[in-house]
Amino acid sequence: MAEQYLKHPLAGKKFTGAVPAAEAAVRECGNAGTSDYVLDTLQRVLTESGAYGWQITDTKTRGWEFYFIRHRLDQNRVKNTEHITARVYVRPQNAEGEADTVGDSSTEIPPTASEAEIRRQVDRLLRQAALIHNPAYTLNPAVSPEAARDLARKMEEARTSEEAQEQGAAPQKGAAQSPAAEGSGAGTAGKPAGPETVSGDLIRLMQSLPETPTEDVNSYEIFADHVTRRMITSAGTDVTETYPESALEVVTNARRDGHEIEMYRMFRAGTCGTAGLKRELEAQLLRGKDRLRTVPTPDLKKAPVVFSSFEMLAICQWFLDSLDAASVVRGISSWKPGVPAAESYEGDRMTIRAVRFLPDSPENRLLDPEGAPVEDLTLMRDGIPEHYWGSRQYAERLGIGQSFQLTNTVFSGGSQSAEEIRHGNFLEVVEFSDFQVSAMTGDIAGEIRLAYWHENGRVTPVSGGSVSGSMKDFIRTMTMTRESRQYGSMRVPAAVRLEGVTISGIAEI
Repeated sequence: MAEQYLKHPLAGKKFTGAVPAAEAAVRECGNAGTSDYVLDTLQRVLTESGAYGWQITDTKTRGWEFYFIRHRLDQNRVKNTEHITARVYVRPQNAEGEADTVGDSSTEIPPTASEAEIRRQVDRLLRQAALIHNPAYTLNPAVSPEAARDLARKMEEARTSEEAQEQGAAPQKGAAQSPAAEGSGAGTAGKPAGPETVSGDLIRLMQSLPETPTEDVNSYEIFADHVTRRMITSAGTDVTETYPESALEVVTNARRDGHEIEMYRMFRAGTCGTAGLKRELEAQLLRGKDRLRTVPTPDLKKAPVVFSSFEMLAICQWFLDSLDAASVVRGISSWKPGVPAAESYEGDRMTIRAVRFLPDSPENRLLDPEGAPVEDLTLMRDGIPEHYWGSRQYAERLGIGQSFQLTNTVFSGGSQSAEEIRHGNFLEVVEFSDFQVSAMTGDIAGEIRLAYWHENGRVTPVSGGSVSGSMKDFIRTMTMTRESRQYGSMRVPAAVRLEGVTISGIAEI
């Protein structure tokens, strides 16, 4: 790993106005290491090693980081980093002379490594990989320069289509141009927003929040990166792509009657989706206020629960885990294409799509971590699985000729509005101390930090107690909103309602 950091000239001063230009600092930082020699040497050594296959991933990151206390800039820096990862695959022969297993191992190679050090690392990888004996599988075929450019063109068309929809105009057919190739047949997904733009948007967003004397921002950290990733494989793939990544960590405070509480949230994105982030942060300020006036959660035994915050990601992830080829091979999931996931549905039926491009996502990629092209694919339609996803190791065991690991996903199928889903008496949980959904059993478990008990038209903030149950039971009667929200690389229903959840409260009704 090669890393260089520079302190920004505005560190320690109150930040106001536009994002300062720091290109001079970026130029002074220069390239993180001289890696061309290492990449060339590593390819040659891997080719000569006799490995069944190999993969090199070279990731260069240029980023800006800001650390604020209240809204005063405490410190910041410009960074240039480079990470080169090598993975080797071996297919040793057994006692009968058959090559019926595949093993793999990976490590990071310093971008300033000598040839002797590279050879030592590759030899070590070969020895380690030979100790692993997974059932034999084939590696991903090469992605040609033409195929890479086609993937980049589709990515750009999806981006311009989304932008046109946001602006209320339909994109003109053929308007998107295929991005220019980089390196030896490399493809790029257009020119992403740089850290200057993304960090500026995030800073201005934070400064626009409606703070009060009792609810305000304690501190926040901003990380805005421009990433260039080159992937080279023994099959012949050599693709370079660029994309933005960003993260925002926020701590808010609320005070009431001599008591004070902090609430923390971390947001991951590509570029800055201002509207969605501002909505979440405004909700965080309000929840801190409500948390200070909670009463103990009543012991409700069983009741409907509405999920309308980050915990929905864990619920949606259970669907993805059940469609993962690895879960099927290991016997964790019994879902089969063409067979409904539930015996009978009384509520909404989930539809799940894997998508190559999702606005503001940090996961817009042409290739997955193993070098397979990322595709637009419907995984589940109206509650019926259609396709598995996953790595080559497990997908091939299910007879799937082409597969990829997920980057972005879109969940839909809701039939209700935000008002309709909140009917009758129910508990809406918006903050958990911890919430998990077991990929193996489907069991849910969460400790309530803040919820709202809706009873006969009255809303009471509550805290304490827990929720539990099984998604294998809830899936039959689950209902969702038509409206959706995006969290990072997942677009999910704005709210999900589960019926008959066990609620272990700490107060008698």
